[in-house]
Amino acid sequence: MSDNAEGVFDGHAENSVSIRNLVEDPGLSGDVTIDGVAYGWDAIDRSTGRYRLRIGDSGFRETEYDQFPEALRVHIDEQVAREKVFREIGEYFSPRDIDRSLKDAYVDAWLTLHTPGNYFLKKCVGHVMSYHALDREYIQLQLIGQTRAMFSSVSSLIHFDGTGSPGAGKNDVTYHVTACAPDRYVCRFTTVSPTALMYRTITRMKDANGKTVSVSVDPDTYRNKIILITEVADATGFPALKALAETDERAPFVHSATVNGESIDMKVKGPRCVITTSVEGVNDAQVKRRFIHTSVSEDTADNLLEKLDIVEELLYEQRSIDEDPFTPTVQAGMDIIFHTPKIEFQQMRLQTLGLIRTLGKMFASAGYSLTNIKQFHALAECCAVWKRFVRGYCRVEVEDVQEAWFLFSSFERERR
Repeated sequence: MSDNAEGVFDGHAENSVSIRNLVEDPGLSGDVTIDGVAYGWDAIDRSTGRYRLRIGDSGFRETEYDQFPEALRVHIDEQVAREKVFREIGEYFSPRDIDRSLKDAYVDAWLTLHTPGNYFLKKCVGHVMSYHALDREYIQLQLIGQTRAMFSSVSSLIHFDGTGSPGAGKNDVTYHVTACAPDRYVCRFTTVSPTALMYRTITRMKDANGKTVSVSVDPDTYRNKIILITEVADATGFPALKALAETDERAPFVHSATVNGESIDMKVKGPRCVITTSVEGVNDAQVKRRFIHTSVSEDTADNLLEKLDIVEELLYEQRSIDEDPFTPTVQAGMDIIFHTPKIEFQQMRLQTLGLIRTLGKMFASAGYSLTNIKQFHALAECCAVWKRFVRGYCRVEVEDVQEAWFLFSSFERERR
């Protein structure tokens, strides 16, 4: 990211680009109102910097760009710089096109992702907390875990079981977290059964009369998706969770059935992230070890009042996170993070291998399973993914291990 772009994000005019050096960029003619003053401008000779300028109700007059009012020059320079950033984003996503109506959201997200200090994650956490209080670590953990939704790695998947007392707002906060991801990455269920889950992988081809002529199975129906399942409360949902949360990412879970008189194998390849909510928590041993068990904050009297204040404000102002003007920027940032089809980690050094072995022995002695240990290392990788734009590379650093340790150990009370 160039210094110019960072300057625009920070609002520093001294870093703005020169319009004479960007004669092919849009924004060299137009109309805008700044601080109540209407401006209009048009280029006469871009190479020499000659323009026609209108201020207020006065007619157009010829002038040089350097003679434009400072506020107008700052506005134009910022728009030109943002257009350069948008073109850079377009190259990053190529050949996929980005909806130009979302340009401002993607530019803001791109600049925020390149701001030091893991600023984008903090903005995301704050955004969700404005709709649900007191669960900062819970929100941060799930946001980081979601980055694996489109992230290719050999490590285990990361799945969460959000527990809490009845009425604590489990579904509410989890919905707000998943609202940060573009809808194309998220599948939401209120309840789930193995049959319903598997049959969604079937595609039926029909003739002109509506008669099914062929049946096929798409094993990638849930692949690379974030799955949200609210209120897993009975044993019928646990086999479905096991199918979704298989740790072997390359071997699909297979369910055989008969459809239209034909034997068919329905296959599911595990999504990158499964999030469930439940009062008591997942209690199936085969499923439980695949999930990190998180907890919504307890409903003490003070906590309940603080949550109530937010709910009352949202109801009174009719606020929704889906309609929040900042949500498109968050979704654009998550889209940028997910768009990593060929990301690779730098090769481990011997010191790193020694650290992994030491941490593994510590976890094992504390009673964690191998799946838990793999989840911890996957969390460390997620932390590195969040920061790759600022760092310019994707390598797990000590601070990533420390953050993963804090997040993972904070939510393993039920299992230790």
